[in-house]
Amino acid sequence: MLTHLNYWTNCHDAVKAIDIPPGWKSLIILPVDHSFAHTAGLYTALVCGISLYFVDSRGGGIGTLRSIPINLLEVQSDFLFTVPSLSGNLMKKIIAGVEEKGGIIERVFKAGIAAGISWNGNGFDRPARDVRLKSFIPWFLARLIVFKTIRKKVFGGSIKFCVGGGALLDVKQQEFFAALGVPVYQGYGLTEAAPVISVNTPPRHKFGTSGILMQSIECRIMKPDGSEAQTGETGEIVIRGGNVMKGYFHNPEASAAALRGGWLYTGDLAFMDKDGFLVVVGREKALLIAEDGEKYSPEDIEEAVTTSTDLIDQIMAYCDHCKSTIALVTLDTAKVERLVKERGITTADDLLRLFKEEMYRFRNDPRAKKVQSAWVPSVFQIVPEPFNEKNGTVNSMMKLVRHKVVEAHRDLIEYAYTREGSTTENERNRETLKRLFSLS
Repeated sequence: MLTHLNYWTNCHDAVKAIDIPPGWKSLIILPVDHSFAHTAGLYTALVCGISLYFVDSRGGGIGTLRSIPINLLEVQSDFLFTVPSLSGNLMKKIIAGVEEKGGIIERVFKAGIAAGISWNGNGFDRPARDVRLKSFIPWFLARLIVFKTIRKKVFGGSIKFCVGGGALLDVKQQEFFAALGVPVYQGYGLTEAAPVISVNTPPRHKFGTSGILMQSIECRIMKPDGSEAQTGETGEIVIRGGNVMKGYFHNPEASAAALRGGWLYTGDLAFMDKDGFLVVVGREKALLIAEDGEKYSPEDIEEAVTTSTDLIDQIMAYCDHCKSTIALVTLDTAKVERLVKERGITTADDLLRLFKEEMYRFRNDPRAKKVQSAWVPSVFQIVPEPFNEKNGTVNSMMKLVRHKVVEAHRDLIEYAYTREGSTTENERNRETLKRLFSLS
């Protein structure tokens, strides 16, 4: 139950955090029944005095996705609200479009993105002078020759930045869009907090974090023993402020569990870094649990893998009191098809060996999060079709619904723990690759 005060507090906090001048325009591409689009998109726009446009949603989900690129160019938005799945798909399409052109454009683009990533560093700590000097020319040329045109063709000529929420946004996306010149500033929140709790902003941001706390919010990071965590220590996010809900409708038991002594216990795990940025680790209830009861964040594993390879479209790590972790993945078929063509791959066995190498690249990638060896997936099981809203494995914000994925693919999970399925180079992966890519 959210009150007028909850919305008023959160909207005014958001306006103070990100200064949006009156007269700016934004296209709402997210479902407005979700708290992020509802508050940040609708109510905050009223406070700021900006113009809102809504994506043409006729034709359902597929129709909406088709309308987004058309409507973006029609509206010429100054900024956008997005979620990781949408910005991730957009990143893949931009890269695929450039690769299709090939030649000098592709080389300048990829060199420019790499240079921009080096130039920006983590967005907060300034990289060494020699790194910036080395990066300046290729990044400047790419901005001049390629990036400006891409931004105009994809987002329109007025875009300044995006604000991301709804799920954790991996560092790979943050680095890419910042280098391109359309930074995506990650935030964090939940419906019970109306919903924004923290956000990165144009003047103060750090990639891989969820930003700085809203001005009126008090926050503690609480350890399981009830003590308050120190800087860098992980614990549950507990907040207090005018944005915190009144309670759950007709559910006093759940309200009492979440609201204790005026504090909202979010169920999310995080730590505060030395610079005051909130780093969200994941949902406490979504933690992987080993056979001995040890727990680990699936998001850390998933982000590490996706940071190091472009072949994966979606990934879910799984371990429920098991001896080892496994991962279910769907593939970026366009990327894999291009790789098959470039490498002259004709058999599923050859592709599977290459696929296995790609999946474990994160262990030696300095950009990827470090995953404790005990939690590195023992097998990557390929799911033939993407997780989707139709079968409930993703929600309206395209966020993974983990228990639904488990229900839908219980057979694959069980197979991954058999003797035959215990390695990525297994028969079911082989057959899936044969069907997807017409291999022998």
